[in-house]
Amino acid sequence: MIDEDLDEDVDETIQHYARKKRETTNFGGLIAAIIVIIIVVFAVYYLLY
Repeated sequence: MIDEDLDEDVDETIQHYARKKRETTNFGGLIAAIIVIIIVVFAVYYLLY
């Protein structure tokens, strides 16, 4: 009984941290993409004018 409960808790904890890491990674990737886009826009603007 206790072993089964512990196994379920471990599975839930692993899923929780995996989900949390995915959300953090997606957010970091989004910020990086926005920064790259801004740099490209400024570079194109600088080259054209």
